[in-house]
Amino acid sequence: MQKAFYSLLLERRLGEHSLPAGTWVVAAGNRLQDRALVRAMSSALVNRVTILHLRVDTDEWLAWAKRNGIRGEIVSFIASMPDALMRPVPAEPVPFSTPRAWTLLSRALDMAEAAGILSNETRRALAFGRLSAEDAVVFCSLAEAAIGPVRPLEDYIRQPELLPQADSARWFVLNCIRQFVRDGKAARFKPRAINRFLRSLSSEHQLTVLTELVEQWGALGADRAMFDLLKKVTAT
Repeated sequence: MQKAFYSLLLERRLGEHSLPAGTWVVAAGNRLQDRALVRAMSSALVNRVTILHLRVDTDEWLAWAKRNGIRGEIVSFIASMPDALMRPVPAEPVPFSTPRAWTLLSRALDMAEAAGILSNETRRALAFGRLSAEDAVVFCSLAEAAIGPVRPLEDYIRQPELLPQADSARWFVLNCIRQFVRDGKAARFKPRAINRFLRSLSSEHQLTVLTELVEQWGALGADRAMFDLLKKVTAT
């Protein structure tokens, strides 16, 4: 393939066929770290092309997904947990989450539902066969809990009583709020709302959202809630 590219780039032809004037030569491929049976490009070829690294954009994918009939529970899951859209390529040849994997899972679930065979067991088999294990676990747990679409995370912070009651669903939402705070997206909230939210949680759940993010929560004005939690867990 690389040899064929030389004639395309240098002589603007492929075999006996010359490219029309104004033709652009564009190719797509994987990186070496993607472990997708690729070979390194030669220095001569690298020096004759422009290399653009594409990135996964969650917002763009969600907009595409809504236009193309991707299942609502998948769209909701990715909107709440954007890191799950594309996981790093694992060292072992096991399923892992990518935009393609989520799309194929959506189509498989549609077919299973249309055939009347969509059960918890079937969903798990399809999800674990396509996604990273950690994403499959949470996705299936939420689907089985039937919590419906996840609200915007701001709603849960403003009104903690909206948090799901089921353990798996509540854990998922709290983990999403952790990521929300970690990414600096909660700056619009006043300290009063932040403290009210944290105090509404059990000690265990407060520790869940605060662990390794004390500085970020502190910057949001959560000092009072964190101090109250410290007194409670140390019984002083």
